[in-house]
Amino acid sequence: MAITTTTATTGTGTAGMKTEPVSPTASPATPASPTSPDAKPPTTTPTSTTPTAAHGAPGPSTHAHAQAPPGTTQPKRRPPRRANTAERRATHNAVERMRRETLNGRFLTLASLLPPLAALRRPSKSAIVGSSIATVHASRRHRVLAAQTLRAISREAENLRRPVCFCFTNANGCDRAMRAAVLTVTVMVTWTQEGKTRARVRPL
Repeated sequence: MAITTTTATTGTGTAGMKTEPVSPTASPATPASPTSPDAKPPTTTPTSTTPTAAHGAPGPSTHAHAQAPPGTTQPKRRPPRRANTAERRATHNAVERMRRETLNGRFLTLASLLPPLAALRRPSKSAIVGSSIATVHASRRHRVLAAQTLRAISREAENLRRPVCFCFTNANGCDRAMRAAVLTVTVMVTWTQEGKTRARVRPL
């Protein structure tokens, strides 16, 4: 099969015919007519901007993490509170029992030091505390009274020593034996504390 091609040449006013052989297997690439029944529309691959199901849709936490500002940190979750097991309860009970026994022993020791409660076998805690407070107040009163008595006796001893010293230094006719005697002023302060009587001797 041969196709005749007409070529027009300008400038010389002549027109010529040129015939070129065409292979019988080649066919002209003519577009299919839209009205042809055999024509098929071109196949196009749809493009989507959203991620496919194969990659997995982003979860709400990932989306929130992606939108979080760069300077903030995610709050840490607190660990779950451990259940109160029987072993922990037993340990706690043992510690509490030991503490109570120690406290009761110290209360009994304090009661044995108090004169009003020394004869009792197991006094109550309120009685021990009340007797301790009363004993402390009584001891303070005794100490104040003893200090006042000591100051009064010291003043009296000073008044008695002044004439004796004046006699030794100025009297020429005093007896020699009297000068050799050792004069001491005994100051005794007695007070009652814990059922005992104490005395203090101070030579001058």
